[in-house]
Amino acid sequence: MTDPSPGGPASASTLTGAAESALRAGDRTKAQLLLQEALAKSSDNADALTLMAWISEEDGRRDDAARFLRRAVAADPTPQRRLALASYLRRHWCPELAIEELEALPESVRSEERVALLYARALGQVGEHAKELASY
Repeated sequence: MTDPSPGGPASASTLTGAAESALRAGDRTKAQLLLQEALAKSSDNADALTLMAWISEEDGRRDDAARFLRRAVAADPTPQRRLALASYLRRHWCPELAIEELEALPESVRSEERVALLYARALGQVGEHAKELASY
């Protein structure tokens, strides 16, 4: 696929933006093709990886979704991406892994109410109730 503007092939970020537009329009097939092309150009495009994770989760491919989210965190280890991964892991009954991701966050992020709640819920899932109560 090429960029409609003169100047040659579309960049990975342009393809990712087009994929987002395709998803909003309900064209998942087109979105996947655009994302695959974006990742072929830049395998560490965290936004494309996150979108692929979302599509995989929607399709019930949990292992693929987790793999894409892990790659997104590796490419861009910001707290926002780490939180998305931790939330996904906790929802899909991998609380031990969610706890590891949450504990890797800076204390300033971990002290936020929404993060503390996510951490407490994950602790409850693994039976760490004393820590869970302290986190609440």
